[in-house]
Amino acid sequence: MLKKTATALVALGLLAAPMATSASAEPASLRPAVAAGAQIDLTDAKVSYFGYDGKDTFKSPVIDGSDAKAADPSYWLPKSLVSNATAGKTPTANTPEQPSAVGFYCTLWVGKTILSGGRLEAGTHQTCTGAFHDQYTVAAFDRSSWTGWRSMTSSGTGPSSNNQVNDSTFRVGCNTGGGTYDYRLWGNGMAYSSETGKLVAGDTLYGEKGRYTCGT
Repeated sequence: MLKKTATALVALGLLAAPMATSASAEPASLRPAVAAGAQIDLTDAKVSYFGYDGKDTFKSPVIDGSDAKAADPSYWLPKSLVSNATAGKTPTANTPEQPSAVGFYCTLWVGKTILSGGRLEAGTHQTCTGAFHDQYTVAAFDRSSWTGWRSMTSSGTGPSSNNQVNDSTFRVGCNTGGGTYDYRLWGNGMAYSSETGKLVAGDTLYGEKGRYTCGT
């Protein structure tokens, strides 16, 4: 079972406008933030891996975080890719690029949507190992409707990092005078190769939904 707790929250400015509806105004725009301090509970989160060996890209299926194999990247990606990326030195804040690694792989978790301080919040946790030079998450909120899930916000890009771990929190204002719906965050992991400059994307993950009175 996977659980990640981050520690502080640094708000950034307005990033992406939400999708409009004819019924009422949407909540405030999606606001990504560095999750240096909010709680990101990933206990029951879904997991996915993606990687790049300098030539080909690879993706895992979406994995249940409670699966014992979820923590083993070599079960989901080529063993040679995982071995080569792990053998090289992982980038750090002081040495952001380490060309000794061959290829890289990343792991993405997307957490449950919660209601906190009049805002919907959900977090992503991504780790990358090997020859990458930048990583980030693209995400947006959905809400339920009688016809199924619909977009609540436009997608926004979380803060980028050249460190191995990148935690982000995504937030949107909540209209507590509106209706009651299910809400969830979806996320895509992204990373650049430090060997070729190629941008590699993982598959879309949907975090656990939460049901709140938060408008339309």
